[in-house]
Amino acid sequence: MRFNSFRFGAVLVIVGLMSSAAMAAPKRLAALDSNQDGAVSVSEMLQLRAQRFSALDRNQNKLLEAEELANSARQQRATRRFSKLDSNQDQRVSPSEWDARVADVFARFDQNNDKFLNAEELREIGQRARQAKRCR
Repeated sequence: MRFNSFRFGAVLVIVGLMSSAAMAAPKRLAALDSNQDGAVSVSEMLQLRAQRFSALDRNQNKLLEAEELANSARQQRATRRFSKLDSNQDQRVSPSEWDARVADVFARFDQNNDKFLNAEELREIGQRARQAKRCR
């Protein structure tokens, strides 16, 4: 699979849910693993994305509008990200548009194809996020 910057961007959003990029992998796993089974499922990742969506949706209309993302500290990147997320170009991002690429991103990092992210796979996400941050 070819590297896709949008997919990696989605992973960075996921990593952003973690309290710190420097957090040890077992702590990241504990933070993401809501049922504490030792692995992160797509369902758990979607739960976290729903929480992030809600936090970004300041007017709580269940749609992300360009203005809501533009108010973030990284306005230009947010605007580009919004354009990529808004697949139907209606200037709003629905929950289904928000979650559209989770499965692809998840599969990219689920190296053992067990449909869960373990501590080692989460460590890889963290390392790539830190590398990407250094390259900005």
